[in-house]
Amino acid sequence: METKFILSVLTSLLLAVFFGGAVGHAMDVNPVYTITGAMCVSLLPLMPAGVLGMAIQKEIWVDYIIENLFMNNEWLKHSFNHDDFVIGGKVVHEPEAGAKPKIVKNRSVFPATVVTRADQDRTYALDEYTSDPIKIPDADTKELSYDKVASVLAEMMEALQEDVGTWMLQNWIPSSVLYTTGADVSAHMGAGVRKLFMLDDLVSAKKAMSKAGIAKTDRQALLDPDMLEQLVTSLRINSQRDSSIAYDLVNGAVKRIEGFELHERAEVYKGTEGVIQAPDWTEATAAVSGALLWQKNCVARAKGDVDFFEDLGNPTHYGDIYSALVRAGGRVRRQSGVIAIQQKFVS
Repeated sequence: METKFILSVLTSLLLAVFFGGAVGHAMDVNPVYTITGAMCVSLLPLMPAGVLGMAIQKEIWVDYIIENLFMNNEWLKHSFNHDDFVIGGKVVHEPEAGAKPKIVKNRSVFPATVVTRADQDRTYALDEYTSDPIKIPDADTKELSYDKVASVLAEMMEALQEDVGTWMLQNWIPSSVLYTTGADVSAHMGAGVRKLFMLDDLVSAKKAMSKAGIAKTDRQALLDPDMLEQLVTSLRINSQRDSSIAYDLVNGAVKRIEGFELHERAEVYKGTEGVIQAPDWTEATAAVSGALLWQKNCVARAKGDVDFFEDLGNPTHYGDIYSALVRAGGRVRRQSGVIAIQQKFVS
């Protein structure tokens, strides 16, 4: 076996010298480099199986994260995409047009005043999301009847999706807050009594956007399950006929109403009356839930660097270690096209 290996190496060396030298002189480059390169190529079949595939496996997982980051956050896709404005994978630079030119009817004064449009560069940094490194013991890859690696990485992807979605909502916090006006109901966040979310409240948001000149197309609404249920109940109370048109009984959902496409999320906003708190805020007795309404071009999202790390066969952990990194962020592009509706605090 050793003799066969030595003969293979010597044969590769001779071929490398012959072809490398010829190519080097023909192309007027240093023959040593071409000989070395040819030698490496000729020895590739001798490398252990899987060595060349490691980088490819990492690329596959990076592509998987990129393609699926917003998969379970369909509502996120209904926003202006800033991916093309990301610089260096970390910062978004969006050129924003200045004021429109003044229009004069039947101009009589000449020459007209020349003005310059002052454009602005809107900049914001992307947040970095990193998963805790997960170890898969060597024994698990050999003794378990299922693919634990695939299972672990799927859970890592779900966690990234959830957290990126949660914090993206913080980037879209509006300055305008409306309050629910329905009947009193027991709070589903905090304790006490709140006002129900009604169809009339959605109509109020619609009116506010329209008066601000916001486009009537691509309007979105994100509600938690309780507020969505209250809206459906409000529809039934208003008109059985209207509710049957808007409500999809088979799928148990309202897709679109009053020009808004409806989306559901376990939690949208939480806080106290008039204040939206961060996701890690400790819920208080007086906490209220909130919904978010927006027009697609009035908010933006961006995805920057995405990386996947693997340490295969770690000698101190006796197994493989995996982790992931994602940079993502967003901002409000036009405040009048973004509205929060909070449940009115009663007691």
